Amino acid sequence: MPAKSPLPPDVALIRRKVKRARIEIERGGDIRLIAPIRYSDSQIRELYYAKIRWIEKTRQKLAARERRLTEKPANQLLFLGQNFDVIVDRNLAGLAIDYVSRVIRTCEDVLSDTARRERWYKHEAEVIICGNVRRIAAKHGFSYGKITIRSQKSRWGSCSSNGNLSFNWRLVMAPPSIAEYLVCHELTHTVHHNHSTEFWRLVAHICPDYSIAESWLRENEAILLDM
Repeated sequence: MPAKSPLPPDVALIRRKVKRARIEIERGGDIRLIAPIRYSDSQIRELYYAKIRWIEKTRQKLAARERRLTEKPANQLLFLGQNFDVIVDRNLAGLAIDYVSRVIRTCEDVLSDTARRERWYKHEAEVIICGNVRRIAAKHGFSYGKITIRSQKSRWGSCSSNGNLSFNWRLVMAPPSIAEYLVCHELTHTVHHNHSTEFWRLVAHICPDYSIAESWLRENEAILLDM
């Protein structure tokens, strides 16, 4: 029979060979407390209850962020970090996007048809992300191979050893600055195939505010990657 946890039943206690204890709050508000094996029950309880206010505030903030990204009227799509109204017009040839009024006019039902919606997002991702790659590469002298838009559940982009770039179509759901940062990030990998000091120095030169984008991705990627 496993030992009784010193924490409330909704908190998962994980003992590992780690130096310091930490608390992780996952999407949906689930809590994990990861503690060194040597920690006693009293030490674990003390850590948890010392952080209880932070835990509740963080859970509330995560819930509010998820509602903001996922709860929208049935006639809207998340695009470029904002909700756009979608108008299906069967007489329209192709697509028209009003970025000022945030209205998408399309001849296809991209709201209720999941396959069409993903196809539409992929098309827009090709236009926006490929445009960013060409512009940023030309400005900073990068060379690259093919560009591929994929549907991935665990990563935003990648760069192969021969300079082929891959990006997640869900980037077009994020604010434009996030996709631009990911392009800068992957283009930098055509020079530095690692995350060394030199890599981050070049990223900072190309994208001085990259830390803001990194923070946004950490806070929102679990929600967007699951959409």
